[in-house]
This record gives sequence, C-alpha cells and structure tokens, in this order.
Amino acid sequence: MDLRAAQIDALYRAMGPANAGSLIASGLITPLLWLEDAPVAGLIAFLGLSGVLACLRHWLYLHYLAHPQRCSPERWGQLAAVGAIANGLVWGASAFVLLPPASDVTRLIYTFVCCLLSVSALLIAIGYRLFALGATLSRILPLAVWFPLSDFAYPWFMVLALATFFFFVLLNAARLHRVFLDSLRLQAELASTTDALRRQRDQAELNRQRAEMAHQMQVRFLASVSHDLRQPMQALMMLLASLGSHRLAPASRELLTKLEMSARLMRDMFEALLELSHLRSGDIQVRDEAVDLKPLGESIATTFRSIAQAKGIRLEVLLAEGQLCADPDLLRRALFNLVDNAVKYSKGGRIVVEGGLAASGASVTRALHSGHGADRTVRADFAKDASGADRAAEDREYLIEVRDQGIGIAPEQLESIFDDYVQLNNARRNRRDGLGLGLAIVRRSCDLMRLGVSVESAPGKGSTFRLHIAASRYRSGSVHRAGRQEERAGLPTQRLTRPERFLIFLIDDDLQVLESVATLLRNEGFSLQCCDSGYAVDGALQSLDRPPDLIISDYRLNALVNGLQLIDRLREEFNRDIPALLLTGDTALGDTGALRDGRAAFEVMYKPITPRALLERVSHALSGALQGSGGCAVCEQVPQA
Repeated sequence: MDLRAAQIDALYRAMGPANAGSLIASGLITPLLWLEDAPVAGLIAFLGLSGVLACLRHWLYLHYLAHPQRCSPERWGQLAAVGAIANGLVWGASAFVLLPPASDVTRLIYTFVCCLLSVSALLIAIGYRLFALGATLSRILPLAVWFPLSDFAYPWFMVLALATFFFFVLLNAARLHRVFLDSLRLQAELASTTDALRRQRDQAELNRQRAEMAHQMQVRFLASVSHDLRQPMQALMMLLASLGSHRLAPASRELLTKLEMSARLMRDMFEALLELSHLRSGDIQVRDEAVDLKPLGESIATTFRSIAQAKGIRLEVLLAEGQLCADPDLLRRALFNLVDNAVKYSKGGRIVVEGGLAASGASVTRALHSGHGADRTVRADFAKDASGADRAAEDREYLIEVRDQGIGIAPEQLESIFDDYVQLNNARRNRRDGLGLGLAIVRRSCDLMRLGVSVESAPGKGSTFRLHIAASRYRSGSVHRAGRQEERAGLPTQRLTRPERFLIFLIDDDLQVLESVATLLRNEGFSLQCCDSGYAVDGALQSLDRPPDLIISDYRLNALVNGLQLIDRLREEFNRDIPALLLTGDTALGDTGALRDGRAAFEVMYKPITPRALLERVSHALSGALQGSGGCAVCEQVPQA
C-alpha cells in the first residue's frame, strides 16, 4: 500500500467516530444558543444541515468500508474533503446568524468548539493536507471575518488568535505527515520482519520434516543394508570355509588363502562402516546395566592374545572384579577397538589393559608440554563426561587404561585421531590396516554412554588411552550373567566325536546362505533337515521320525512368520526345549536379551558369522544338550587355537 492509499484508509476508518462527535457537538451547542435568544429558524437550519451532512458522511464512510477499490485513493480523499469543508461551512457561516444576539462568553464557547472540531479533523486526517486544511479553513475563516464586524470587545485579538491557531494546524499537519511516514516505514519493516520470520519458521519446519524423513530413510537404509549385504557375505564366508575342507593343489590353496583374507577384510570394513552409521543414526537405545569387568577382560584377552603373540606383543589384561554402570555392548565395542588399535600400531613390547580408581581429572589436560622435540608429551581430552557437574563434585573417578609401547602419536596429530577415516602411518591407504574408523567408533560410543575418553602419547614411546567413568558408576563385587556371549568367549572349543548322530534343523529363506551353511555343516558330518520357508517346515515335520537336536534359523523370513516363531513352534511340536541358534543380519533388533525373552537353550548371533564361530556355537549348544541329558561322554574338550 502506498502513502496516499494508507492516509485515505486511516482517514476513513476514523471518520465514523468523528462524524458522531460533530453531530453531538451540534446538539450540545444548540440549547446554549437558544438560551441566548438565537433565531429559531437559524437553529433549525443549523441542526438540519448538520444532521444531513452527518448522514451523508456516514454513508460515504460505510461505502468505503464495503468497496474500498471502487474509486482511487485520490478520489476517496477528495470526497472526504468535500464533506469536511461542507460541515465546516455550516459551523462557520452559522456564526453570522446565531452569534449576534449571544453574549461574549457564548461566542468564545462557540469558537472553542469550532477549534476543537478542527483539531479533531487534523487528527483523523493523518497528514492528508486537503482534508485538514479544508475542515479548518471552512470553520476558522468565517469566524475571523465575523469578529471584526461584530461588537466583540477585542475583535482583532480574536483574529490574531484564530490566525495563530491556523498556523498551529499547518505546523502539526506537517508533523503528523512525518510521523505517519515513520509509522508506515516501521509497519513495513515489521511486516517484512514478520514475513521473514514466518518464512524462516516454515523453512525450519520443512527442514525438520526433511531431516526427519532423511533420518527415517537412513534408518530403513541401514536396516536394509545391514540385512541384505550380510546375507551374501555370510554365504561367501561359509563357501570359502567349505572349500578349505577339500583337498586342493598348492596353487589353489594359496589362492583360497588370499580369497579368505580378502573376505575377512571386506567383512571388517563392512562391519566398521555399518557400526559407525548405526551409532550416528540416533536410534540406539543406550542401556545402563551393571557390567562385570572381569569376564569382559577375559573376553578381551581371549580375542586378542593370539594376534598379539603373533606380533611378539605381550598382552596383559588387569581388569579386577567390579561392576560399571554402562551399556554392555557399547563399552565392549569401545574397549575392543582401543585394544585392536594398540595391537595394530605396535611391533613388540607390552599392551596393558588396566582399570582402577584415580583422582578426578588427573589426566585430562588439554596440552601439557614436558620437554622438547621428540620427548615432548602431549595429553588431550576429546570427549568430556556429559555429567561434568557431577564429576566435579566427586574426588575420584574410575579409569580404564589401554597402554601400549607402539609408535606413538605426534602432537599435531592428536587433534584428528578421533575423526573419521584418519589413519596414521598409512599414506598408501592399505585397507589391511582398516578404514580409520576405530577411534571414531570409540568416541561416539563413549559420547552415548556419557563417558570421557582421553589420550596421552609420546612419539616413539607409545600411547595411553583412557576411559573416564564417574566413581558413582563403579562398585566392587561381581555379578554373573548366564548367556552373554562375552562371558563364554573363553570356553574351550568342544569338538563332537560323532557329529553324524546329530540332526540339525536349518531354516533360511536366502538359498545361497542356506546352501553354504548346509555345506559347511555336512562337511563336519552333521545330518541336516533344510527348509527355506515356514511352508517347508510344515512339510519337513511330516517326514521327521525324531526331534532335531539343534535348530538354526534366520530371523527375517517373510512378512507372515519369523525365526523366533518357527523355533517356538518346533519346540511346541516336540514338547521339548530344543537348543536353538537364531542368526540375523538385522542389528536394529537391539538387545539379544529381549529376543531370548526367557527362552532356554537359546542364542542370537549376528551375521556375518565366521565358520569357526558358528561351529563353536553349534558344538557348545549340542554338548550342553547332551550334558543336560547325561550324555556328555560323546564330546571331548580341546584347547581353542
């Protein structure tokens, strides 16, 4: 809206009350003039003309409100000015008829009311000069002419007063015009700001919806990739293991070894990428549970000791009895990655994994210089505990340290080692050394658990990584959790002496995975009943003459049935708790304890599963079933290689 249109719009919206005020003023001044012996015919004409003009002006006011676009703003302004001039002339011209018989006091009151009406016209005009000047001149000019012609005591004083008043009207009309311009500018800025804020709000809402949609797509993508890519990888690993059991020529054996190495590298990279993406997706429900440290340490020792010994490294795990309140899977993941990193970048010496209470904040200095050149030691804290206020209130904290005597880290590289795809001393990007995601996974896992992680390193002298846990989350003692995978990792491998006696019920809807796992188990001598769907299970039940000794089933089969339901169904069919292994590539299922749900002789394994790990679990499940039935003599204990 331009200036003139805004002025006219404001004028008309104030015209209705102004018309009513002018009509009321006419009605109030009339009795006073009648008491002063003013002519009755003049009073009647004054009231009649005032009423008619008030009605016309009010009609014009209503017509504008109903159809503001019917005329141009300039035309509407002219019509309003004509009405104001006509109303002013009624008041100014009536002075020649009504005021001669009146007293000086009544004349002054009449003049004062005319001035008030002029001021009212000035205010509603909002700087529109034609209306303000017309309404003022039509009242003031006739009075300025009448006073010198009357018998008033000070006529020229009244003329001077009226001229001063007219100058006041002109001056304030200009001021109102400027104020109105400023108000229009502020209104325009406010409207522009409001529109900008509204657009920003709409854009923010759109971005939020897009981000939420992208997050949902990422979650679905990760779930799909996690399941669908694990299937062919699982089949590849099983087929390679089955091929290794055959008699091969030396050249073929060497080629198979290279294929197995490539498959392991692909599996490790795939797991690292999916693991980091899963940590960043935001759909992880962090669990606070009492984690027994000693079995966790035994699991670390069992997993890495043979690898460390092959490189001439002595691995010492000194995690004593105790419990930490943390997420078991995330804590295990962080420690395993730290130890794996220590083994990878060490060529000898010792690696020590140790835990204990220490003074709070003792080793989280940002940069501590204690020497020059290569002897300089630098400490850096990259992820402080989110509950910093609670830690500051405590005198001690529990530290888990992973110390090595490897190559160390240069001071300028400490800032970046926890970033994605950062690898030290691997300029050629040799994928056998991983993708550089291990420490990024450590940091993200610790952030989710509200733990701190810091590093202290000196080039050529090794590194010390620390996990900082509030002392309130640690207590001495031990809890024993039956069924957790890391607590059984130190068990010896149980080799069954007569595997052909055992019948394994194998279920998987992916034919490649089904065939590869079946080939591996048949090569070990087991008897199999294979099914690729729930319908095939119905047919197999009709042909079985005895219950299976073990059920191995994939979790995600089709939209109607899953592996858990089939396992429960087979157990009900034979009225016994048949040992079962549930294989799945869907890591979004969460805690394996929720899948067990009180089921006996039941274990969950996530794909891709190495052939050795699968055979160990099969042997363990079958030997456990035999022990429960008093038949443990058919298996023998052999140390794990």
